[in-house]
Amino acid sequence: AAAAAASPATTTAEDSLLPVPWVALRLPDVIGPRDSTTRLWRYQLWVQCAAQLGPVGVKPALARGGGSRLSFVFAPDVARAVLAAIRLAA
Repeated sequence: AAAAAASPATTTAEDSLLPVPWVALRLPDVIGPRDSTTRLWRYQLWVQCAAQLGPVGVKPALARGGGSRLSFVFAPDVARAVLAAIRLAA
């Protein structure tokens, strides 16, 4: 059903080789109840204690102009999105 709904401009010769519809998800850092890396906790602690700890030295090559943005997504939200995509394709 999903292949029939695709417009001619978006289909390619390779599409006929795929026996099932597919979706690619590009996820940022996934954080959730079972995250055992403590990466978010460590970052939060560092931000909250920066005044006491002082500045953290970062190599100029890593700084890229003075800062970078962080993106997080909540694991249960990802699970709901994946289930929704599966149901949509069915």
